[in-house]
Amino acid sequence: MINFIASDLYESDKTFLKMLADGFILKREDRNNKDIYIQLIDYKGLNKHQQS
Repeated sequence: MINFIASDLYESDKTFLKMLADGFILKREDRNNKDIYIQLIDYKGLNKHQQS
């Protein structure tokens, strides 16, 4: 897990929002298991839901 520094709130927020939007790799503690790619926001099909 990534530790965010409270004194640099802007950079911490920027990093967190980039991870939220782009996804990130969750490293497993047990190296025998594969890492997991986490993508919390799915933008596929977004154009279908936008109003003109």
